[in-house]
Amino acid sequence: MCKITILGRGSMRDKTKEEEMRQSSDPKFAHLSEALHVEVSTVSPPAEAHARIAYALAELRKFLVPDDQESVMMPPHRMGAPQFRR
Repeated sequence: MCKITILGRGSMRDKTKEEEMRQSSDPKFAHLSEALHVEVSTVSPPAEAHARIAYALAELRKFLVPDDQESVMMPPHRMGAPQFRR
């Protein structure tokens, strides 16, 4: 099992609370001053940890790397084209 954490600027839903925490000198909120990023971690023997991290990265890649076919299959109005009424 892996722990996947979204950190950095823009990682919180409440922007005012994020700004308040970013301004504080608490070290646990220091990540809010960095760019948005994902942290993947696990605790297990080295061989198993490597396999777990590899699997987690493969799953994350589906969300981070756009698929060429996805943009082809998407209806034109979803890609910013105007909708015409008849």
